Amino acid sequence: LGILRQIATNWSRIRSPLRNQMARSAFLLGSKRINESNAIGSGQKTAHLLDQDDDDEQDEEADDTGTLVYALKKPSDVVIVDDANSHMLFASSLFYAPHEDLLQEGLYGKLGSPRLSALVEERYSIQGRVVRDTQRAREIKALVLERTPLFLFEKRQSSRSEIRKDAEWLKGALEVEEIDGAGLRLVRTLRYDRVHEQNVQKCTATASMRGSKLILHLSSSMEVDFFEVATSLTKYLLTKQRLQEVLLYMTLLSTSLRNLKRRGFHVDKIL
Repeated sequence: LGILRQIATNWSRIRSPLRNQMARSAFLLGSKRINESNAIGSGQKTAHLLDQDDDDEQDEEADDTGTLVYALKKPSDVVIVDDANSHMLFASSLFYAPHEDLLQEGLYGKLGSPRLSALVEERYSIQGRVVRDTQRAREIKALVLERTPLFLFEKRQSSRSEIRKDAEWLKGALEVEEIDGAGLRLVRTLRYDRVHEQNVQKCTATASMRGSKLILHLSSSMEVDFFEVATSLTKYLLTKQRLQEVLLYMTLLSTSLRNLKRRGFHVDKIL
């Protein structure tokens, strides 16, 4: 990694012929997790569908962290992680770049490594009746609008350029609706080269654009998972979705203002 960091730091000094040769060479470090529970033959086209009615089986698969393996790959064969949730789901499917901005933006991206978000197609399935203007929907909307300015304030301290939409936009765009009955399903399909995998999950929250409105759907039959709320919204608020930022947003949504202030957050910014 040290050598790769030096190359990234001195990228401007590398001439075009050498850059072109680098783009065709297997010299970039990539990693992926090999799970024994769903190991498959290398390079095979597969369709992997999680059983939505067996939560225990899903938990067991999630607990199987597997073995982390490394390999030197061509830039086109190493994927940049810009979608934390998809990375957790497809960690054993592709080789991924190290989680360092210097390497991802200063080397891998410039040599043509694809971004995970461009390889994963998301489709939401609403299996139930849309119920608008419920008390729960109003409460969640008020909470999101209250805590998002604090989240974006914290984000500005580290990387202002990655903020796609601000709190004022969200205030005018956000609508929250509940779905009764069977609730929500999120279907993610990964397609890249010979890899074709699909993951279907029950979820408590999803978000999608409807014209100029950002619609946050909540399953009325399940307790709200603020990690899923944070995951859904950060895709529209930020240009990149990192796990640590999703977890920060989740914490801000699920923790009382008093406790946030005790932990050192600038609560006065939203009061």
